[in-house]
Amino acid sequence: ISTQYLFIKNENYKFIFLINLISKVLSGILSIYSCLVLKSEVAFLISINSWVAFQAIIALIIERRSLCIFNAKFDDLKKCYLISYKAFFSTILSLILVYSVQPIVAKFVSFDAAGLYSVYEKIIKAINGVYSSIYNVVLSRVVKEKINNSILLDKKRLLVLILSLFLVSVGIIFSAWVIECFFSVKFEYSLLILSCLTFSFTSFGNYFAAVVLTKNKLFTEMNIILIQSSVICLITSVTLSSTLGLLGGLLSILISEIYSCVKKVNLSFRVL
Repeated sequence: ISTQYLFIKNENYKFIFLINLISKVLSGILSIYSCLVLKSEVAFLISINSWVAFQAIIALIIERRSLCIFNAKFDDLKKCYLISYKAFFSTILSLILVYSVQPIVAKFVSFDAAGLYSVYEKIIKAINGVYSSIYNVVLSRVVKEKINNSILLDKKRLLVLILSLFLVSVGIIFSAWVIECFFSVKFEYSLLILSCLTFSFTSFGNYFAAVVLTKNKLFTEMNIILIQSSVICLITSVTLSSTLGLLGGLLSILISEIYSCVKKVNLSFRVL
């Protein structure tokens, strides 16, 4: 029931940022309440994932007047399905890529290592979520500029991407240092830097996927890249996790994301 596509269509990135922020805060509050007060694992699992529902409901309330779902014709829905199923398949493959490593780490190393891996995997997703919200707002301003030279516009986009990747990565490592100083929480900085590198390659690859590959409807090619990177991730996670533990699990994701990024960039330049 998510209607965020309407915000994206109208470039209302401010609303996307606010909806993401509000939904994540509400989900966080419920998660803390379920742990400290209810002390229920089921309530915690529901709460920690409730941001998806909050996000969809808030967006639906804001955009309720723009929806004409009951006027849709069967032929129109069929056309939408034929266009979107490859993109949907890409999303499923990317989810398999992310969530397949944790049980492998648990199998070949330990449940404690799998738990730590899960924490750092959440760090990667958290960084990516904050980064995407900020980057979309900045990028929308860049795109709105009246620039006749398309090459100059692409260079500006790429510069915004690289600078924002650097700033967010520095910001997250600095935040870890502050938390460590004030709350006596020990961080493995090597793993945190590895998470930032993974996030950077993911974002860089996704940039070319969004700007070039999706625009040219190369969903089949993107799915092939995802399948290849998923296989690489599964193979390397088994071998590296059994020898390097948690570090091996994160390295397997980094290797697969580097491969995916290089393939997407190479394909993009071939199209251009």
